Amino acid sequence: MTACKPKYNTAMQDPVSVTIAADQVINIDFDQISDDVIENLSDDAQTYAFVKDLQISGTNDPKQVNITVEIMDDVSDDAIKLFMSDVLTQISQEACVQDSRYTEPSADGLGSFYDSYAIHYEIKQGDADYENQTISAGESIPFGTVVSE
Repeated sequence: MTACKPKYNTAMQDPVSVTIAADQVINIDFDQISDDVIENLSDDAQTYAFVKDLQISGTNDPKQVNITVEIMDDVSDDAIKLFMSDVLTQISQEACVQDSRYTEPSADGLGSFYDSYAIHYEIKQGDADYENQTISAGESIPFGTVVSE
């Protein structure tokens, strides 16, 4: 006895891709970004052992990222620049997850997130401000670009 098996031929389809309208407003969830970035950086606890505290927040109106870092005394400028570059890169990566219209960070830059969002950062050493600055959206960012792996 022979039976014919039905054949199921279905065309391969591309995965569904969601396109976000250019004028659609997407509010960035800075609580989620803060949680994700701090969790990622805790994996590098030895690398950034000089960091006592890190706080990340932000607002969508006006568009601004706020970063407060407390560091130990006698930390080199290069170590601080590397840390801040890593923080800014990771924030930008997380923003891309929430809004795919932003370009991701690369070896050439921090992506397009900071073209729309200003950055206010404050680096404290004990009771003193090591640095306290606001960078407007689209301005040059003084930290080198280092892409986290």
